[in-house]
Amino acid sequence: MSFAWVTLSTGLAAPSPLPADVMRSVVSVEVNESDKAPSGFQIQFRAERSATLTADLPLLASGALAPFRRVWISVTVSGQTSWLMDGVITHVQLVPGPEGATLPVTGEDVSYYMDLVALSVPFPALPDVAIVLAALAGYAFIGIIPDLDPTIGSYVPDPLVEVRQNETHRALVQRLAERNGALFFVEPTGPGTNRAYWGASPRVGVPQPVLSINLGPETNVRSLSFAADLSSPTFVDRVVQGNFGEDIEVTGSGELDVWRYQAVLRPRRLVNVRGAGSTFDGLWYVKSVKHTIRAASYLQAFQLERGGLGTTISSV
Repeated sequence: MSFAWVTLSTGLAAPSPLPADVMRSVVSVEVNESDKAPSGFQIQFRAERSATLTADLPLLASGALAPFRRVWISVTVSGQTSWLMDGVITHVQLVPGPEGATLPVTGEDVSYYMDLVALSVPFPALPDVAIVLAALAGYAFIGIIPDLDPTIGSYVPDPLVEVRQNETHRALVQRLAERNGALFFVEPTGPGTNRAYWGASPRVGVPQPVLSINLGPETNVRSLSFAADLSSPTFVDRVVQGNFGEDIEVTGSGELDVWRYQAVLRPRRLVNVRGAGSTFDGLWYVKSVKHTIRAASYLQAFQLERGGLGTTISSV
């Protein structure tokens, strides 16, 4: 099996690429990215024994896949490299089976390091954005770089009212995000560097390559469906999103083949849709993406979201 488009690296401080013989034992790579929960990954290996008698399986004996090892996952499509994961191995399991054993290696993104120790710390008279900055500052040494929205959580509270942390740093930052109608996520930007975003839902910027449906040979998604829910309005920066005076949350879900799409769809960014008619065509926010990579396929399941029916742009 060939995983020429995937690079996997592991290590304690400075991960290095897995050897070729280890890469040949990879069955699948899955990465889940969302704008709410921490990102996660699972790599499935074939747990083959060595031709010579050894005390342990070669995959385990090397220590490269042990818990707390850092993992980098990147993919290259159409000459462009996308960093999917800078994470930490949290669970390793050996699963015997009739066709041989497998070794699933599971973990979370690097914000896992922020969730190890609970602290009790006072933050008197500090706005929430300053508290978040203070919580993130101690993780620069592992490549977590704060990217904060200064318009969110800037209110300075009464100095006599104390905000106290009685949780881990990750739980604190997530709690303050929820209190301000904001998002918090950590995503890799390169080998060993990560953007820790805290702020309003990032619904601006240049859209990703268009998703096309019902357009014959130009169709580049395997499936795409939509739903409009009047009972579940979506909030962006604490404001209900809707069209025509109605609080309608519109969602989309689908699956694409990366080789047909010729790009890697990423979450927390915008994308255009065409071929679904004027009601559902136009600009969408990519809420989550699940990458499933195997020897001969690279599929992505995705969730889209926007406030209201009808396109807001004249052409796609």
